[in-house]
Amino acid sequence: MKNNKCCIVALSIVLVGILFSGCSNGVPKPAVITSKEIADQKKVIKEYYQAINHGKYRAAYNLTTVNYQRGTSYENFVYQYKAYINKVKITSIERQTQYSDKDNGVFYVTFKATYKQKYPYGDGGLPGVHVLQRENKGSTIWKIDSIGVGQLG
Repeated sequence: MKNNKCCIVALSIVLVGILFSGCSNGVPKPAVITSKEIADQKKVIKEYYQAINHGKYRAAYNLTTVNYQRGTSYENFVYQYKAYINKVKITSIERQTQYSDKDNGVFYVTFKATYKQKYPYGDGGLPGVHVLQRENKGSTIWKIDSIGVGQLG
């Protein structure tokens, strides 16, 4: 009889946990990102490359997070584009939903670019993986936190 009471108590605790978690399987539902927020993220990527295309490196650098800027000085930032890129145009931006959530977005970006010399990463072209984050928790301002090569899939 004692074992049955223990099982009932344990089951009751589990059921209460499920009820308070807000969904039937006990796993919290992820926060939903709006289509406007996704559009805002894509807009940052577009503005970033438009600025680079027009030699407005400070404007592009200002679209990056403090974390990004800690890892790349402004001088190195300018060099990595000015020394290698003649012209760049985005041909597609695809959100990678399996790697994205409410507070960050991972995008694969493809380009049509002309180069002064082979870009020093990956296959010699601009890196395609872009991670955006909110400027701070709850902010509606998005910034680029990292850009790199990598396999998404």
